[in-house]
Amino acid sequence: MSNASVKLDETTFFNRLQRIFEHYRQKPELWGGVDSFVSAGGLLDSESEFDSPKSTVLGIWLLGYEFTETIMFFNKDVVHFYTNTKKVNILQPLVEKNKAMVQIHDHSKISKEDFLKRVNPGKKVGIIAEDRTKLKGQRMSDWFQELDNRTDFEKIDITAAIANLFVVHTGTEVNFLKLSGSIVSLALKRNFKTSMEGTIEDDKKKPHRQFADDVEEYVNNYKKKASKDDVVETAFNPIIQSGAGNYDLKSIGATSDGNDLHFGTIIAQLGVRYNGYCSTIARTYMVGPSNAEEADYNLLVEVYQNVLKNLKIGNKMNTIYKSARSLVEKTKPSLLPHFLDHVGYALGVTPCQTEYMINEHIEQVISSNMTICIHVGFKDVPDPSQSDIKKQSYSLLVADTFLIHSDNQQPPTALTNGKMNYEECSYTLDDEDDDEEMKENLHSNHSQSNIDIDSEVRLTRTREKQGEIQNAEDLRKKRQEEILAKKQSEFKKRGKSNDDSEQVEHLTMDEKLANGEVYSYKSVSDYPKELKRNKVMVDHKRETVLFPINGTHVPFHISTIKNVSKADENDYTVLRINFKTMQQNFGQSYAPAKMFPHATFIKEISLKSKNPENLSTALRLIQESRKRVTQRERDIHTHGEEVQQGDLILTRGANKPARLPDVYIRPGKKQIGTLECHENGLRFVPQREVKGSTGKQDILFSNIKHAFFQSATNKDIVVLLSFHLHSPLMIGKKTFLDIQFYTEVVEEYHNITGRFRQSTSEMESMEEERRERALKNKLNREFKAFSNKVEEKGNLEFESPYRDLEFAGTPYRSSVMLAPTVNCLVSLSEYPVFVLPLDEVEIVNFERIKLGLKNFDIVFVLKDYNKPVVSVNIIPIQKLDDIKNWLNQMEIKYFEGVANLAWANILKTIRDDRANWDPWSADKGWNSFLNLDDGQDDDDPEDNEEDDYNPSEDDGDESEDYNSEQDTDDDDEYAVDDDSDEGVDWDEMEKDAEKSDRRAREKRGDYSDEENEGKQPAKKRQKK
Repeated sequence: MSNASVKLDETTFFNRLQRIFEHYRQKPELWGGVDSFVSAGGLLDSESEFDSPKSTVLGIWLLGYEFTETIMFFNKDVVHFYTNTKKVNILQPLVEKNKAMVQIHDHSKISKEDFLKRVNPGKKVGIIAEDRTKLKGQRMSDWFQELDNRTDFEKIDITAAIANLFVVHTGTEVNFLKLSGSIVSLALKRNFKTSMEGTIEDDKKKPHRQFADDVEEYVNNYKKKASKDDVVETAFNPIIQSGAGNYDLKSIGATSDGNDLHFGTIIAQLGVRYNGYCSTIARTYMVGPSNAEEADYNLLVEVYQNVLKNLKIGNKMNTIYKSARSLVEKTKPSLLPHFLDHVGYALGVTPCQTEYMINEHIEQVISSNMTICIHVGFKDVPDPSQSDIKKQSYSLLVADTFLIHSDNQQPPTALTNGKMNYEECSYTLDDEDDDEEMKENLHSNHSQSNIDIDSEVRLTRTREKQGEIQNAEDLRKKRQEEILAKKQSEFKKRGKSNDDSEQVEHLTMDEKLANGEVYSYKSVSDYPKELKRNKVMVDHKRETVLFPINGTHVPFHISTIKNVSKADENDYTVLRINFKTMQQNFGQSYAPAKMFPHATFIKEISLKSKNPENLSTALRLIQESRKRVTQRERDIHTHGEEVQQGDLILTRGANKPARLPDVYIRPGKKQIGTLECHENGLRFVPQREVKGSTGKQDILFSNIKHAFFQSATNKDIVVLLSFHLHSPLMIGKKTFLDIQFYTEVVEEYHNITGRFRQSTSEMESMEEERRERALKNKLNREFKAFSNKVEEKGNLEFESPYRDLEFAGTPYRSSVMLAPTVNCLVSLSEYPVFVLPLDEVEIVNFERIKLGLKNFDIVFVLKDYNKPVVSVNIIPIQKLDDIKNWLNQMEIKYFEGVANLAWANILKTIRDDRANWDPWSADKGWNSFLNLDDGQDDDDPEDNEEDDYNPSEDDGDESEDYNSEQDTDDDDEYAVDDDSDEGVDWDEMEKDAEKSDRRAREKRGDYSDEENEGKQPAKKRQKK
């Protein structure tokens, strides 16, 4: 050890020295009332890293290095070092910083007798008894001889006090333990488990020692991510074991041999030390286990839970062990000979403190701020049912590290994290032929958004049942069953806890991510089975994006993505993903960065492809998932609060508000004006007052439930911003929930050119079309830029309709194009707009699903049974499968039938018997009458002609009452009513509308299904 190579961390040294003195003063009973204590540092008599004496560990913990042939003598509030000249020079900076707390003595200049006189040992001196047997060297022998010769003070063993010092932690020590626990958990899941599964999958041979080396290399890589002052290392050599007769379930100290991994029972035990503080984890993985092994493993998990339940302050360790042992004896006495002689131990500075072993002999008590490793297992259990000789006995082990809190009101916190239930730790090997069937089956699954996937999975979970090849409809039904099960579970939970008075503090998504409450996958086995090589996949179910990096898919939770964009570069399309990092917009700190200040965060990822469709689809799905998560979090914050339209706070001074000029507002009289973005809302300012117009119109951000941006396309000449509100606004004499600001591209072009198109030649016509396209792109950019500023100012997320998923339908009186967004189903181009928030929908029912019909209807039943259902009629049958897939992605339960139902009567029946209504029950819920077999398809054809489209009177009423906007007049851009209360009778209006529609259909040769099939017009909709 050269002087140049050793640099002491002075801050850490004095902090830990003060910690020793505080422990000494606060717990005198542990220290035996000593006046001073001594710790020797010599050469170890054993090469085992687990057999190090407390004095050596204390020296390394305090100084950061092992100082051999050095005596540390602690006296009240000062420490004396008795060492050689070389080490005196190394320790000298400590004296210079605080001479009152540190004294150095060179044993070449002062004898041992004089040294003991200078330190004034007192009447009682604490010693570490094991030093005498574990330290070697002539200088250590002379020192122990000197202590034996002294009779002027009493020598008391303080080994227990030093052990307690190492297992009780506070402050930054707890953070170091959490970091070590996180790293060792990741090493188990991402390195060992992934490598193990790959080895079994590929049927390769790989020795235990190689697995251990790979884990050690994985941990060493964290040194690069940590700051230069942090030390990350394995606490002990990783222990990987498999095969009968090869198991050693010591707390630590076993080794990984050179035998190849056996595909039977596999045990992995890992430990990581972060800045001197250790965490340990162990798991057992079973390949093709027998029924007996499954039962024994489940019992082991019960024992684990029993130990965890008894980890309470004041409980004796031998009592905890006896409770666990009695559980085994009561459940399966034959396992007692195989039960380990301990169920845990304390750890911290060392990976195992034998003085705090939880066995039947140790009477130490659990204390606050102690770290405990639960370590339970069965060793060499015979299993004669297995034909493989290496499976005819097995061992089981589970271990995790926990932090005991300052009181028993709060349960211990797990510092390590890994699944241990049997289904997650057991595997079965499938045949190769089954694998090919599985791949074909999974490739036909449309329930997840699959960008591109490739996976050969021979290793599957025991819990997964692979059936025959299923078609897309079977997979949709399977997904519906999963949705139904989830709805049933959620309903039961709500039924058990209806106390709305309890307020739970809500954490943001970033805080949940930092705390570990939000994650993508707990193991690589949870990855979607449909992954394809070098292609992006968005897993809506797990809210995760999987990016192909270096030949493997790496998951990123959607909440880590800040934004995503797409650009064209020569022949390539580039998808750029920006992630949240240390510092967010407007100086906001990123919660994971606060919790893990030394971590390195990925800033961006760029993907390049010659196929623009794949990346375009990825862009859409990522934005959809991201906006859905953001909207959900926003709704959680504001749920249950009534939004009232207050006063608008204007932006004044040098910071002018963002403006969008030359836009129209609807509903209301058609008038042009400017839309402004102020501090807490939007204001529309008309260029001039129009008689009967609304004048200035304010919309507060707090009143906006959903915001939409729709760009102008080749099919749509309107670019607009639309706002769906919590509380309706009064415009004229009517209230409206939807307010739009728009510009018509063609009209704007005419205003700019000053004339309507009167092309005299083909070239001029082409030039005008080019200018019109340029204007359309310009307006799209302006509206998009304004929406971005509104998002930043008002903490909103604008949604855009997915044009590739749009379909024709009739929500009101005329057919329009409807398209889903992240959270809604909308039709925005024509007024009245149609906006259906999906979080208000309980179920969807497809009606008129008959063989031979070209159209069908959809009924959306809302969660609030006091509201009428929402109907969308006359949808092309070709869109049925696409709509089902979309509803599956939105996790909405749907049904289908051949007839239109009287929903007003159904909802009234439900409301009258609400106490006994269970919507997801098989015999009392929706399934009881909506999930019937379609046996009515064989009815008389003549009856079908009459029943093709015949909604009930109540159904017609309900579907037309969803939005109040539909009651506005058709003329003058849905102008607000004037003061006159007189008007045309409803019956006359209905007749005129029918005549007009009939004439229009006849002109364009368009007839309904009923007219084509039954040669007679459909029955008209009933009046209100």
